[in-house]
Amino acid sequence: MVHFSLRRQNGYHVLQTYVPTILIVSISWVSFWLDPNAVPGRVSLGVTTLLTLTTLASGIRAQLPPVSYVKAIDVWIGMCMIMVFGALLEFTLANWLANKKISENGQTIFRIPKALAGSDAEEVGVHGVGLDEDEEEKEEKDEQEKQPEDVEDAAGKSPKTYMDYARALDRLCRGLFPFSFLVFNIVYWPYYLIQQHRTLSIHG
Repeated sequence: MVHFSLRRQNGYHVLQTYVPTILIVSISWVSFWLDPNAVPGRVSLGVTTLLTLTTLASGIRAQLPPVSYVKAIDVWIGMCMIMVFGALLEFTLANWLANKKISENGQTIFRIPKALAGSDAEEVGVHGVGLDEDEEEKEEKDEQEKQPEDVEDAAGKSPKTYMDYARALDRLCRGLFPFSFLVFNIVYWPYYLIQQHRTLSIHG
């Protein structure tokens, strides 16, 4: 009786599958640095990366034999699709916030932390962005004194939107998406590499 212990070389799949999919997922994160109202650029970037990843996944599955269980490559491709699709959904939410008008008597949903507010609070002139109530009242009084009547009329014609929330969401996702993908890699690679060595030791 003869026992053959076969071990798959991971170099081929690393170069042909893992590296391209990592680059595709990283490209989808570029949309977080674009303006929330840049609809053509962000939509084309999200759809292109999603279709490219789908085509690549179809080619990979065609080369592998069909089995009844979930393979390691299926878990990897599934997570990459979730990341790319999540970036596309994030743009939808950010664009909706950027175009949603604030009613005159409406109140802000929640206060944006200073780390996510950036300089948009000063540029857009939206209140309630990581500021105290006394500071907000002072800023409101200063703006009312400095603004002439024609500027006030113009501001009344163009209602404010939740643009500061949309930009804060983009800033949050700039760190959240790479961190989530990094945590997935930290769990994914040790699990399957250890499982591979354990299988070889059992059959050996």
